[in-house]
Amino acid sequence: MRALYAFLVGSLLTPLVWAQAINVTNQGVGLNTSNPEAKWDIYAGTLGTAPGNTFNFVSLSSHSANHDRLQMKSVREANGASWETAAFVLQRKVDVTDMGYVKFTGRDLALGSGPVEAARIQENGRVGLGLSNNYAIEARLLVKNGTAVIDATNFQNSEALDWPNTALIVKRHDDYNHMRMLSFAHVGDSNYQTGEGVWGFKLFDNVGGKAVSDANTHLWLGGPGNFLVATGNVGIGTVAATHRLTVAGQVKATGYVTGSVAWADHVFAEDYNLAPLGEVEAHIKEKRHLPGIPSAAEVKAAGGVELGDMQVKLLAKVEELTLHLIALEKQVRSQQARIAELEGGKL
Repeated sequence: MRALYAFLVGSLLTPLVWAQAINVTNQGVGLNTSNPEAKWDIYAGTLGTAPGNTFNFVSLSSHSANHDRLQMKSVREANGASWETAAFVLQRKVDVTDMGYVKFTGRDLALGSGPVEAARIQENGRVGLGLSNNYAIEARLLVKNGTAVIDATNFQNSEALDWPNTALIVKRHDDYNHMRMLSFAHVGDSNYQTGEGVWGFKLFDNVGGKAVSDANTHLWLGGPGNFLVATGNVGIGTVAATHRLTVAGQVKATGYVTGSVAWADHVFAEDYNLAPLGEVEAHIKEKRHLPGIPSAAEVKAAGGVELGDMQVKLLAKVEELTLHLIALEKQVRSQQARIAELEGGKL
């Protein structure tokens, strides 16, 4: 009897409860509000002031293999009763697992999946990707723990972005099998605080899905203050860089250091074959240049001279001249002594 009584009372009172909860006006239909501000206005009540307090407004569900539903709710994110500490969230939920969501939090718009925030757009127009909650966005676009790609054409699914420590990629496809890419990446020591890490730009030319090794150009800026071009030639004032460094114009420097070259000390060796001045004179008359020194025609044909090698050759000539002067001085002294002896006197 009690069960029947409860059923009858519930059946009679339920329409009355709904009648009190639903209000129809010229503005619209209100649920738990007598003054709807839209065609369908739901008032869930007062949100609590403690972080984590939640009101679920609407839940749209689909019962299949899993309980899949879309929820609209209000969540308190920080202590307080202000709207600035609350957020409206539209979230998909499968069984008990939180999936992707769109959240209006404070003055910002956030996107995420589960408890992880993936992107945020602030009221000042700044965008953050891969940030933790409430992370300060200090630029128009901030990408954290990931790679930003600026693609001038369509991105191909076959291209795996598996470049660790790469911050920015700018690329363009001429066609499906040809891609050119400029990347900004970190290489070397990951401990950038020691100054040993290296940041740099890399120009990557991809043909048929494979890197063209001789077309790769690297431009690295290393710590502390080092500058490195890993492959290829560098041209300053010219695009015809035929050497590691080609400069069209004057070069001013406070010092110049050549690589490891054989120095000219061999001229002073005991077994060095010092050419007599007569042979040098005959060579000059015939060739019009010093022995061991390239001619003007040879320099022109070679496109210049190697400074380190030429410095050694010129030093060798100075050392040969020194040996000739020493021999000449000995000869002069010997002649002077002979003249003094013949004259019966001393100089």
